[in-house]
Amino acid sequence: MKVKVLTLMLLLTTILLFGCSNDTVDKERLTILGNESKVIYPEEVLDDFNALATQVCIENNQKDKSSIAPFLVTFEIKDELNSIVDESSSVLELDSRDITNAGKKKITNLPPEGNTFCTGNTLMLKKEVSKDDIERMVTDKDVKVSITELSGEVISSYTLQEFVIGKADGTVVKP
Repeated sequence: MKVKVLTLMLLLTTILLFGCSNDTVDKERLTILGNESKVIYPEEVLDDFNALATQVCIENNQKDKSSIAPFLVTFEIKDELNSIVDESSSVLELDSRDITNAGKKKITNLPPEGNTFCTGNTLMLKKEVSKDDIERMVTDKDVKVSITELSGEVISSYTLQEFVIGKADGTVVKP
């Protein structure tokens, strides 16, 4: 009797451990696309100050692409970069409802397949800093972006590490 119960428990444990495949695990509803998200150092100077532009590309993983629940995109500026960013001139939290209403477009209508979009903000710097110093700060993981529910629960987060020279609108300048 003990052998049958032990065998049955072992069988049930094995089924539970190996019965669930990775396909049944829910993907997060929104994902930050790290290969397209970056920090851009504009080649033009805005208002006689140095500035940085963040670009974060987000993918909608929901099956129903026709609607998407509201969310927040939050930028966390840390360590050395935090000491030179003028927080009063930059938005460190974006509401998805403002992003979509400002452009009069639904997130689901944006290219390439209606399930990704890019957004960001401009970070004005309090003092002049060399391009090399800013690049070092970015690659040292001083800019973190998080997508959260309105309740504050984190959906996805990513540390921006790619640093490029470009324009404030997100376009990259080829060297």
